Amino acid sequence: MPRGLSYRERPSTRSLRAFTLIELLVVFVIIAVLVSSVLVGGTVLINKARTRDTQVVLQLVRDAVDEFQRDKPAIIEVSQKRSTGRIRYMNRYGQYPADELEMFSKQGLPGSIAPPSNRSLAVGKAEIVPAPGASKYPSMVFYKVGNPAPEYEHRDVAALVLSIETYSAPAALILSKIPEDNRQIACVDAAGNPKQFLDRDSSKNGTWDDDTDTPVRLIVDSWGVPLGYFAQRDYDPDGGASAAALTESRNCADWNQASTEFIRINGGKPVIFSYGPNGRDQLSKDVQTADNTASLVGDWMDSTDSSPRINNPYNTDNIYADPGLAEKLSAGS
Repeated sequence: MPRGLSYRERPSTRSLRAFTLIELLVVFVIIAVLVSSVLVGGTVLINKARTRDTQVVLQLVRDAVDEFQRDKPAIIEVSQKRSTGRIRYMNRYGQYPADELEMFSKQGLPGSIAPPSNRSLAVGKAEIVPAPGASKYPSMVFYKVGNPAPEYEHRDVAALVLSIETYSAPAALILSKIPEDNRQIACVDAAGNPKQFLDRDSSKNGTWDDDTDTPVRLIVDSWGVPLGYFAQRDYDPDGGASAAALTESRNCADWNQASTEFIRINGGKPVIFSYGPNGRDQLSKDVQTADNTASLVGDWMDSTDSSPRINNPYNTDNIYADPGLAEKLSAGS
């Protein structure tokens, strides 16, 4: 002991020792928990803000759809006629925008009776390039053999936008109020030109023309995922007296039946929704190929309960334009 330094004044050997490994681990765990809490809390706040923004977008889309119905564009009036070659728009979509791009192709409305050689409903007989694919192929069934490439999917909301832009100026004005971040061209090439468009130029050469053609556009939620839209309402499950008038659109029975049920539960109005915070995962290849009930229709049709319902966890955070619809769909018919 140094001269003049008592035992009590000596430096403590305990105060000079390093932290033990266990103590360091405890500190790291505490820090990790705190960081995780901040991240989770931040994500929750971000998703709440995005949900609010998405609800605003859904409201604008619903207003545009309602305006389309009030405007009663010429396509609805003309197509009610049952003369040979007329496409019965009212039978298929009621008075609302279509939810299929097929109506803008040479093939026209799937299954229409005695069609002319070109029955596109686009003004000037314009046609979608490339064609949406098989007429019996419902939208929103990704990554299946023989179906169009996933980049050309979301034909339901694409058709909604194109129908409004083509046939109803008042409804299109409402859509234009949607923020730019929530509107996008469906798919573009390396030069930034639309890869899918309504070919309106006189040559109909299938090549994009800035001056005349109309790009296929989507409306996306605040997570960047395209909205969902159902307007089909004409499935006759019993094959009754009205079946003859509906045969032109019974191309995908389960899809039409589910869509019709959604609309019935929604008081006769089309269903407009966002896939919510987990939408990007829900529409991924891994999920879509492993679990077909992850899609809204697949979930409804494949329910094992006494009545169909959207009980897949992926659908629990969907956001609907009409308040209360999620609860009704979760409860079943």
